[in-house]
Amino acid sequence: MKGSYFGCSAAVVLDALKDIGFNALALSNNHAFDLGPLGVLSTLEEAAERGFHHADIGVDAEDARRPGMKTYGARKVALVSREPR
Repeated sequence: MKGSYFGCSAAVVLDALKDIGFNALALSNNHAFDLGPLGVLSTLEEAAERGFHHADIGVDAEDARRPGMKTYGARKVALVSREPR
């Protein structure tokens, strides 16, 4: 771990977000890589299992740069998020 503090939540939090109507996640934040590459892959897997539209982390840098694309009815939506540098 990078520092003495790291942030993570149990996957059940995603279920709660889904239950209250969230369907998209902007995943870039200052704790996105606290648990390393396996943490990122786990986050992506858990979000995908629940059908979340998401953006800004990925299996590699190219994947992370792509907007999250999803079609809702007749509308195609692009989700982009970035962590400021």
